Amino acid sequence: GLATAGLAIGGITAIGGAIAGVATSMISGNASMETYQTQLGTLMGSADAAAERIAQLTKIGAETPFELTELVSAEKVMMGFGLTNEKTMKLAGMSLDQYRTSMGDMAAGSGTDLTEMTTLWAKFGAGATGESISRLQELGIVTREQLQEVGIQFSKSGELTSPLPEALAAAMKIGNAKFGGGMKALSATFEGQMSTLSDNFNQAKTVMMAPLFDVLKSGLTGLNEFLSSGTFQEGVKAFAEGFAAAVKTTINGVTALADIFQGGDAFDVASESLGTIFPPSVVDAIVNGVALIGDAWRT
Repeated sequence: GLATAGLAIGGITAIGGAIAGVATSMISGNASMETYQTQLGTLMGSADAAAERIAQLTKIGAETPFELTELVSAEKVMMGFGLTNEKTMKLAGMSLDQYRTSMGDMAAGSGTDLTEMTTLWAKFGAGATGESISRLQELGIVTREQLQEVGIQFSKSGELTSPLPEALAAAMKIGNAKFGGGMKALSATFEGQMSTLSDNFNQAKTVMMAPLFDVLKSGLTGLNEFLSSGTFQEGVKAFAEGFAAAVKTTINGVTALADIFQGGDAFDVASESLGTIFPPSVVDAIVNGVALIGDAWRT
């Protein structure tokens, strides 16, 4: 009866939840890709340029131990600092691709978060050399002593006195000499291979689900427009008011019933009838309960 129906409803709910979970997983890559393109499009000022950059980062993700999420995060840092091919050539004597590879190699080789590594070098290039060098030294990337050995000069208080491009290029050279090929080495490990497998699978899933994602997005747009429409909002308001009126009527009815039982013949008859079934203590509990309910509703 009811138990069987409850089990059936529970089973249907569980199946529905499982299907929804699979659907969400299948389209999550497309949703993330759209978000990345929107974010980079804002920073780059071009949706087409952002789509091209995402495609490039996706390819890098499939060839390195880093996930696309990490690569996009690092890319946003570089864009935030205004790093372009021209600027990296001027600051470090390397192209943007070479600069990006250096970030990945040093992060992979030192076990550091890619976004943190990218931020450190971006701050270095922006002139925050003291903070950057201290942290790079903690990570074992480059030290002041190593920079001094190749002719980079510091004041007695530890501030950089050599030209910034010269110092950055020297620091990059030291870091690359130590960690060059770090991504390739990490990619060859089991975890690196699993990361690559994940990237390749997610890339294939995103391509496969693109048509469905477009359909779902269009449907969500229509649904949101309906839910935010005046017609729907008025309907919700009318339903709430009707429901509130029904609840009020029910409460008033029960309160009136409690009043009847609290005084008069009906109360006495009910008490006597209960007394033939239950012991006095139980009858008192029932009577007191009715009284309390009535008092609570009238409060």
